[in-house]
Amino acid sequence: MDRRTFLASGTATAALAATPAAARALQAPAARPAAGPGDAGLNAIFDEVLKKTIQRSPELATSIGFDKGPGAALKRQLTDRSPAAKARAQAETKDALARIEAVDPATLSEASKLDREIVAYSLKTQLVPRERFDLDAVMRPFAIFQQGGIYFSMPDFLNTAHTISNADDAEALLSRLGQMGQALDYNTQEQDELGKRGVVAPDFCLDLTIEQMQKLRAPAAIDNTIARSLVQRTAAKGIAGDWGARAARIIASGIIPAGLEMMDKPMTAAVEDFVHAGYDLDAAAILLCESDGTPEEVEEEIGRMTEVLRRCGASRLEVSRDEAQRLKFWSGRKNAFPASGRISPDYMCMDSTIPRKRLAEILRAIEAMEQKYGLGCSNVFHAGDGNLHPLILFDANDPDQLHRCEQFGADILETSVRLGGTVTGEHGVGVEKLNSMCVQFSPEERAQMLALKAAFDPAGLLNPGKVIPTLHRCAEYGKMHVSRGLLPFPELERF
Repeated sequence: MDRRTFLASGTATAALAATPAAARALQAPAARPAAGPGDAGLNAIFDEVLKKTIQRSPELATSIGFDKGPGAALKRQLTDRSPAAKARAQAETKDALARIEAVDPATLSEASKLDREIVAYSLKTQLVPRERFDLDAVMRPFAIFQQGGIYFSMPDFLNTAHTISNADDAEALLSRLGQMGQALDYNTQEQDELGKRGVVAPDFCLDLTIEQMQKLRAPAAIDNTIARSLVQRTAAKGIAGDWGARAARIIASGIIPAGLEMMDKPMTAAVEDFVHAGYDLDAAAILLCESDGTPEEVEEEIGRMTEVLRRCGASRLEVSRDEAQRLKFWSGRKNAFPASGRISPDYMCMDSTIPRKRLAEILRAIEAMEQKYGLGCSNVFHAGDGNLHPLILFDANDPDQLHRCEQFGADILETSVRLGGTVTGEHGVGVEKLNSMCVQFSPEERAQMLALKAAFDPAGLLNPGKVIPTLHRCAEYGKMHVSRGLLPFPELERF
């Protein structure tokens, strides 16, 4: 199947290399059709559209074998099914159609004219259901029925399309399994919205759907088809690991709280003295978990959260009695920054992000850095997404402390990168993190960033000297640390 056929059909059985141009190149010279002056441009658009489609559809990437090499990260992800993601996909499809239709057919060979018309027709067809009816599909408009929905398709996808050859593949499957709950939630929300419009499968379909769901949920987590398949496939490949038990824990305890924030012991002490929320000052850290939904849903989810936290060694658990106490619990987290201003003349707020499974490693590393640089650090962060906000405490009137603080901050950012993270999660790069960008990105990647900026800003008028470090700056940074700047107005509340 060539690229045009792939784009036209929406199926997942093609590779980027299998393009019309590549196929024609294999023909004998005499048999090759003459290329038109616009053929190369059209093929480039096709390539870009296909790459974007694969990038936003990790499950598609797996189905067509594009989750290896440069696309390996996709094997750990599920397709984003949120309303925002669907809106982005619709916008990208519209943009692709406009670009394809903008190619003048007079500049194309006969074969490319046909490619253009078929792909354009297909893209128009893909846009119709959501544009005219606000549906994903017209033939089967239901989000959940006896032959469709995440509950129906995802177990089969994980058990068959997701191949396992080594431990990384098994870890990737566990990562996807952990995301399945969110996909189920989006699927349920979508069907709920459709139901309000009367778009519901017939009774006999729903009867079969409920029966299938009951069969899927009936076995113990360790006997779930996904856990059993993972155990069998890793055993067949001789991959050591407690895969079944780990899958079972995810299946049994997959919870996505409305909020998940963490503060370490120094930060807890600082905010407790400030807001008197009743925090446990003996705890090494506290975790704030919030659930939302109907009263019944919240009660059930809090029960599951409690069990998970107890199993993981929580020393104390407390559930807010009412709205006033809930707000009191959150007041400490929301006042972490001004509370820090009460115990130190100045502080530098860092902002990096790491994989959640490596939170303990980064905290231990920061603890060692406190000794290395002779400065204190209070940690507060979004535990749910691994976004860290260490607050380095120092006195800006002491040049030596300022210098050590800058080194401390750079060390945190660059350790985050080594642990698989990034130098920013929310606050951006600006000037302060320019040097650390040299660590995260290769010279080739930075050159591409600079080239992209130059395309839109050839005169260099937009934020000159910010965000993207020059190649010369990165070369110099390999020899010495230079001034990195200081968080302005540290007394202001920041989250």
